Amino acid sequence: MKIESYVFSFSKDYTPVYEVEENEILTFVCKDCFCGQVKDENTNVEEIDESLDNPATGPVYVKNAKKGDVIAVEILDIRIDEKGVAIPMMHCGPKDVVYKEKPQLFNIVDNCLNWEKYNISWEMEPMVGVIGCAHDQKDIPTVQPGEHGGNMDCKMIKKGSVVYLPVRVDGALLAMGDIHASMGDGEM
Repeated sequence: MKIESYVFSFSKDYTPVYEVEENEILTFVCKDCFCGQVKDENTNVEEIDESLDNPATGPVYVKNAKKGDVIAVEILDIRIDEKGVAIPMMHCGPKDVVYKEKPQLFNIVDNCLNWEKYNISWEMEPMVGVIGCAHDQKDIPTVQPGEHGGNMDCKMIKKGSVVYLPVRVDGALLAMGDIHASMGDGEM
């Protein structure tokens, strides 16, 4: 089953877009972290709507997952689009983002990112930036990490990984997104 519905928080109040059986394989079709707002290197980064940052695909209701359980999500594969985007930032933190340069676009060819502007390339190491479940007491923005999962940007959440997430509401309401083709420690 392919899931193509997006949320910007983990919330117990969302209506699930799909109900998954235990051990069922799903495909999450994810948007980039800017929700498609960066079209080219001339995009005015000051006009990016930050309320659309880090869309997560879902939520998915996990059958038989009850409050107090833990679910295991196995990442079987991560497929990356033909283009990537990055925006160099300084002072990156809550409400302290300062955009330094224009968006940088990357072509992805033969499992490598090609930064043609500087004539460099490197091998991809795709990973999931945002993955989590709904919280039982509050809505949590997808850009925020926490005990529910969220925006962890952990390089270890990649193909072959298993992510264990606490279930705070029946059905878990799992969502994921913010796929990176490559990322250094500290989200470089």
